[in-house]
Amino acid sequence: MVVTGLTPKNVEGVSLVEKTCFSTPWSLESFRNDLTNENAVYFCLEDGDKVIGYVGMWESFGEGNINNIAILPQYRRQGYAKLLLEHLISYGKEHNLTFLTLEVRESNEGARALYQKMGFSQVGVRKKYYERTEDAILMTLHF
Repeated sequence: MVVTGLTPKNVEGVSLVEKTCFSTPWSLESFRNDLTNENAVYFCLEDGDKVIGYVGMWESFGEGNINNIAILPQYRRQGYAKLLLEHLISYGKEHNLTFLTLEVRESNEGARALYQKMGFSQVGVRKKYYERTEDAILMTLHF
């Protein structure tokens, strides 16, 4: 397993992970646009030539907003999401970000537990954020 950045070579693999993991996935074009977005930061986990997961955020005014983190289903519960978050947290510290923040489905107890373990705390709720039916829990890690 190798952690890399988002590149033209792996962008389609990232898009495939996105489509596999989310009911309303971002388009391949969105990821291609982030290749040239100076505020976009991605870490991709590759097993040989296959992208098995990624985490992405947008950095703005010294803050990091984590957009997505996804691991292919067959690779979950093996510590890969934690590995990607560790890379993002290290990046945040090295680049003097004030905090990282994210939204997570209220029902996603596994992800919420991981984020808490990594130092994130709940700071709010976005009512009916997901498909206008499920709340999003806002979580933030301050540096």
